[in-house]
Amino acid sequence: MIFGYTLGFVYFVIWNTFRQYRRSNRMSVYIWMCTGEIISSLAAATFSWLRLLRGIPLNLGLLIATAIIWTIQTQLLFLIMINRLNLLLSFTNPSRYQQIKYSTLIVCGIINLLTFGLWAPTYYRLVPQLVYEVWQRLFKVLIGLLDAALNIYFIRTVNQELVDYGLSQYIPLAKFNFRIMILSLSFDVIVVALTWLPNQFTYSMCRQFVFLAKLNIELSMSDFIVKIMKNGRQRMDYTSNSRRHAITDSRDDDGISVLMGRAPDSDVVSFGTS
Repeated sequence: MIFGYTLGFVYFVIWNTFRQYRRSNRMSVYIWMCTGEIISSLAAATFSWLRLLRGIPLNLGLLIATAIIWTIQTQLLFLIMINRLNLLLSFTNPSRYQQIKYSTLIVCGIINLLTFGLWAPTYYRLVPQLVYEVWQRLFKVLIGLLDAALNIYFIRTVNQELVDYGLSQYIPLAKFNFRIMILSLSFDVIVVALTWLPNQFTYSMCRQFVFLAKLNIELSMSDFIVKIMKNGRQRMDYTSNSRRHAITDSRDDDGISVLMGRAPDSDVVSFGTS
């Protein structure tokens, strides 16, 4: 049933990714990362489903493949999240963006390596089960905190770099990001709760749905950013054109009066008013 929900939900994720590809009309690095996240999530969900059906044997190769796929998933998802910061910091503070990107990848990489080193030995009873269970819940809390830190920094950057300079059209962006941060953290809480499931492959299948849900959140966030930027650009173009026409047409009072629907001898205070 969980596998069916995952297959049904992935359709919407693929469609949203395709819409963004069609909008840019090129396979950017961002689109490739989203595609990689979708493929890795589907692959991990399929492995877990087949394992639950005992269609494939549990061996070292399967454990290593699952760990590699999980590493790719986490790295790509954080890179997609950091891509939002790139839109804001690439022009104002590119060095800060690079610091955040590499710091996040290093922290995530350390978590991946520790998990990779404990997962397979635990199944072969080379490491006590309790050690892995404690670490499994701990690293998920760490990933949730890293997720929250990136979202909080994004909100702070929007407020300091845009809203504080009078760009009030970006206020909804900060509010929307706060709401999706709460939603994303709720998914992290669910993932931690799922670690108490007796079968780790059932947990792994549920985790793939969470990965896809988080990816869909990032796609929705990207759509919202583009929408706000387009609205802001249209507003700026309208204001610029209005001012240009006001300066040009101020030399022809009769022309302005006709456009404003007034008599030629009436006073015109502003071209853009109604």
